[in-house]
Amino acid sequence: MPDLRGTTNPGRGSDLLSRRQDLHPEATSQQTATFCVEPPRPVPEPAGEPVLLFERVSKWYGPVIGVNQVTLELRPGITGLVGANGAGKSTLMRLATGLARADLGRVPIRGQDARSLAARRQVGYCPEIDTFYEEMSGRQFVQSMARLCGYTRAEARWRTEAVLERVNLVAQAHRIVRGYSKGMRQRIKLAQALLHDPDLLVLDEPFSGIDPVGRQEMIALFLELAAQGKCLLISSHELEELEKLTDHVAIMARGRIAAVGCVAEIRERLQDHPFSIRIELSLDYPQAVRSLTPAVTFEEAGAPPPESPAMFHEEHATVKDGKVGPTLRRDRELAARLLTLPQVVAVELLEEDPTLPEGVGGVIVRARQPVPFFQALGRLVLEEWYDVRRMETLDETTSAVLGYLLGGSVAGLTRS
Repeated sequence: MPDLRGTTNPGRGSDLLSRRQDLHPEATSQQTATFCVEPPRPVPEPAGEPVLLFERVSKWYGPVIGVNQVTLELRPGITGLVGANGAGKSTLMRLATGLARADLGRVPIRGQDARSLAARRQVGYCPEIDTFYEEMSGRQFVQSMARLCGYTRAEARWRTEAVLERVNLVAQAHRIVRGYSKGMRQRIKLAQALLHDPDLLVLDEPFSGIDPVGRQEMIALFLELAAQGKCLLISSHELEELEKLTDHVAIMARGRIAAVGCVAEIRERLQDHPFSIRIELSLDYPQAVRSLTPAVTFEEAGAPPPESPAMFHEEHATVKDGKVGPTLRRDRELAARLLTLPQVVAVELLEEDPTLPEGVGGVIVRARQPVPFFQALGRLVLEEWYDVRRMETLDETTSAVLGYLLGGSVAGLTRS
């Protein structure tokens, strides 16, 4: 947790805690925080003056580059940060909170260096890794954090109750932190981040371990904070998760910002990401088809076998218009048909793959737009009687998709 001693002026007004004025000694009315069962639509793209800036920031750990030449600005509202494990999200967030120093570049918060006391006063941080005094109760832990912020004992008490109510943890606040579930630990970390009513909230994987009901409650809370003018940076490795919160996301891969913009635009770019599929199929027709249309051998047809048997079926011939010709091997036939599909970028034949059983061929197809491609592939397999034995994706992972956004090459046999 960041050291927040002396970082907050206890006397200033608090939008964050206005929903729990009944807990303040001078409150005149009772108001209770409530959560929406169905959260409202995501807030629009952040607007207003930048709160947090990353200006060509780099951070490395020995030979490992954690963050590489990142330029990004955050305004009031919610910005989602998406990336696979190891992409650099947590390092970027530690830079934002002043817990790590940039090796290159600047990280100002409203014009103040992120490591300065003036900047830290404006930041609330919910780290991914748990950092607790395990022997304390949840209430004692949050209250201790409030005291470290510089609040008086009385003010620390009412602020603690306010944030516990805000994260819906009052009923379990008396329990020892050591016995908390993952979801409860997430809530207590969020509570301490909200104590001093920060302008900037940096939340690293806040939904991890949260049950569906608690997730909806948190989404509603984050949207409410954004509506109050707070700036929230929320990380996740799932784009779908952040779609419920915001239309504005930054995608991170290999320490760099790969894309920034609205979710719809980024999804459109992901649709164009080439992915690879390995298809294994029998080199012969299925038994049911062969029983309906018996194969004709070259010997039976009285014709010589093909000169390039590797290109064609070694035994079966095709009789068309009274002429005998070779039958293209089923794997080559499939490759040729796949190259006619508009989604296909490249096809590679697996002719010398030792892992293929006898009588089985294979192709690796590289395509874009997975939904229309798989629909077309399904029709092709059914209509042309391909005996597909196995099909698997080779690179359909978050890392591969995000890597594409940084630029990559397409290998294989491209369509002419």
